[in-house]
Amino acid sequence: MNRNWFTRMLMLYIPAFLIVPAFLFFVFFQSLSESNRKDAERSNAYVTQQAMLMIDTSLSSLDQKISLEMLRNRKVISFFSRSTEKDLPLQVDVMNLLRDLKMTNPLIHSIYMVQADHNQVLNESTSYSLDQYADNAFIRSKLEAPNSHWSDTRLYKELPSDKGVPVVSLTRSVSIFSKHHGLIVVNVSADALQGMLLQMHDPSSRILSLYDTQGNSVFDMAKSETSVSRSGASNGALQSEANSDYTGWRIVSSVQGADTFNFIISLSNIWFIAGLLLCAVSVAWIVYVTLQNYRPIQHLVNQLQQLSSKEDAPEEIHKNEFTFINSKLQNMIDQNARFQLQFEEDLKAQQNFFVYELLEGTRSFDLKEWEKESAKHGLPVLFGKQLVFVLEVDHRSEWSANYGQMQHGTQQKAIETIILEAASDHACEVKLLWVSLHQLAWHSGHIARSGEAGIRGPLLRGRMPAPICRCLIVHLIRRPRGAGRASGQSA
Repeated sequence: MNRNWFTRMLMLYIPAFLIVPAFLFFVFFQSLSESNRKDAERSNAYVTQQAMLMIDTSLSSLDQKISLEMLRNRKVISFFSRSTEKDLPLQVDVMNLLRDLKMTNPLIHSIYMVQADHNQVLNESTSYSLDQYADNAFIRSKLEAPNSHWSDTRLYKELPSDKGVPVVSLTRSVSIFSKHHGLIVVNVSADALQGMLLQMHDPSSRILSLYDTQGNSVFDMAKSETSVSRSGASNGALQSEANSDYTGWRIVSSVQGADTFNFIISLSNIWFIAGLLLCAVSVAWIVYVTLQNYRPIQHLVNQLQQLSSKEDAPEEIHKNEFTFINSKLQNMIDQNARFQLQFEEDLKAQQNFFVYELLEGTRSFDLKEWEKESAKHGLPVLFGKQLVFVLEVDHRSEWSANYGQMQHGTQQKAIETIILEAASDHACEVKLLWVSLHQLAWHSGHIARSGEAGIRGPLLRGRMPAPICRCLIVHLIRRPRGAGRASGQSA
């Protein structure tokens, strides 16, 4: 069977059906990726909040501890109450106190006290004149506002020859009610803050950036290769930030390799839009192909509706096209079968009437008319001598009594079959006609072949067909039959 239409339909519909599931898979993975991205953002925001909380807690704890020392430590109060330039034991005690504070707080890089009234600076190792101390510019700026918040990032130098260390500084006035006694300055190293933050995350997967109130990176001046971040390293897609109410600083956290992730996300968005467009094109293609394939069906339905009678139209209105086509084709097949049967019956009746006219001799034919009729009824145009046999059933009353009408018809058919088979075996053309219920006449002629002139042998004498047919029919019905023949010459 030719499968061109089937193959064509597959080639038209399969691409569209492949595109739609592929797009659905893409949407699924896009949704999964979006969910993972949101989880990463929530995790990143949580880490940012915790990092900011850790910095605030550490610096606040250090601030409180220094404030308590200033209030309750008598050595500190004594140091700021009078000139200690010649009181070496008191200076040593204060140095030891500063050294203990530094050792107990790893964040502290350096700590020193300033006697503003005596222009003296004392750190954990020695004392300096305020004018000779390398950090005197910062000290003088804070004498006017000693109890300010933590400073922005700056470089601290103990000696003018030092390179300087990036620190953030806390200044507190030793006397709460008077600003004339001096300051205590605590410097926290930026590297120490970096190390503290490195303990709570993996630097290979996340970048943390800390900015002061001026927007400068606290870690910009750090030289360590394991720095938490650089100022330009926080430009990622997965980025979150937190602000400190205590210091006024801002911390930003971004995922390592976020630029690549951002690029992939942007590509996925482009592919998602392209997938939507492709899906829309696929749907439009399916509609277009369906319409194109439906047109022949619609044309066939219209033709069948035109051929259908008006009475049939309301009955088919609620059926689909294929049911309608099947119904109409079945009606046409049934109608054709009835026409064919009617045609065969009409032709049989015409043949019987034609044979009857031949047997009765009521009709004469010229050659042209004979050729026309013989072609119509399947008779040879040219023939020699023709034979007419009559088969009559004996004991008609007994036969009628013993067999019903249906059995009569069955036996008549069987008799006709026997005669036709016998005539075919002897190359005879036979036309049968039941002239009455008990008499069958058949007209027999020899089929002429090239080089053969007329009928010869047993057929001419009627010895072959009639006796053989009679024996076969008697064997079939088991009743005696009578058979006779007559011959005639036709041109």
